[in-house]
This record gives sequence, structure tokens and C-alpha cells, in this order.
Amino acid sequence: MPAYIDKTTQKKFFLCTPAKTGGSSVRDCFLGNNIERAPLAVIGGSQEQPWTHVDANMAAIAWPGKMPSICMARHPYTRILSHYNYIVSHAFCGAIKYHDKTSPWATINSWVEYIYGEEGQYYKLPVKGNPMLHSSGANFGHLRPQVSLLYEDTKIYKMEDGFEPLYSWVEEYVGRPLKGKDVWHNRNKKFFEVEDMTDRTKQLLFEAYSQDFKMFKYNP
Repeated sequence: MPAYIDKTTQKKFFLCTPAKTGGSSVRDCFLGNNIERAPLAVIGGSQEQPWTHVDANMAAIAWPGKMPSICMARHPYTRILSHYNYIVSHAFCGAIKYHDKTSPWATINSWVEYIYGEEGQYYKLPVKGNPMLHSSGANFGHLRPQVSLLYEDTKIYKMEDGFEPLYSWVEEYVGRPLKGKDVWHNRNKKFFEVEDMTDRTKQLLFEAYSQDFKMFKYNP
């Protein structure tokens, strides 16, 4: 949940972009418009470094009402599918395992079973305080429920509606138009689509992300 500052107007805001919700594309657009990640000291911290990821509790403590918060949400099915396509597209995340048809990485359905089934890795990791679940560098950070990053007054946008509604809010807030709004970052190869998910796979994801479905009003 990065905090951004418009270097032209000095206006600040939080942007909640859970992993695989277009955060890299939005970031690149912002950087091209002189909107940069704000250092901790600017938003109530004590260190002169970018505060790149904070959860809702940290945000509430550091900045109760000091600046607006916006979020880009995504349907849990396509979000997790995007993560799967991401990890099998990169050698350091299991591309070799993808070619082993007996591997949990072989299909989206076998992978979801491996992660979210009764003996799944997702439930073996504590939700709070576990670096494997919270660190995107360890892959499990991409699996974190989106609601866990929301501040209570966050304005929500959906990735399915495109970036324009979110960009329009930013333009109105900073008082100037943004350029480069058509930037789309990191298009990974699509190994599988939602249509390839079995009912079992969808049910496992619905159970794991029931709060996301409820908060963002997505249909399973």
C-alpha cells in the first residue's frame, strides 16, 4: 500500500494495490507524471525512505485522516490466476516445474489444490506476521487477501472497469491531467483462463477469499 506525493502540488495519498491488481502499471503512469512514492517522514514516519507496503493497521496508526486512500481491487479468480501465470512464466518461480506434469504447478487446478486444499500450504502459514505470506518476494505475498490492506475509509475501484476511473480521481485530486494513462505493465503469458478452472478450484478460492468477495461485491 504505497503512499504517493505529487511533487507539483505536494498533495499526498495512499494507493492500495494488492499484488496482481495493476499496481506496476499505475506506478509507471504516476512516475511519468511527477507523482512519486512518499518517504516515511512525509506521512508520519521517522525514516527518509519510501514506505512501499503497509497494512491497514499501520496506515491507521501513522496517518489517521491525514490523506485520502484509494484502492484497485480485482476479482479473486482472475487475481490468483494472474499470480499463477506469473510464477510459471519466471524461471525463479517454477517454470521448470511447470513442464513436469506430475508437479503441483502443472495446471491451475493442481496448483490451487496444492495451495488451498485441506492440506494446502496457504493454511499452514499464519496469516499475521509470517514473512512467507506477507512478502511478495517469497511468492506467498501475492496470495494475501485484498481486504487485509484496506483502511476503513478507502475509496474502491475495480480493475475490471479499467484504470480510467482511478486516474480520473487522481486528476481531480491533484488538479491536472495525467499523461501516459494507457501504460500496461508486465503482461505475462496466459497458460490458463478462468474457464479452465474446475468447480472445485473455484470453491477453494471462494472459501479462501470470502472476505474479498463480500467487500468488493464480486460474484463467485
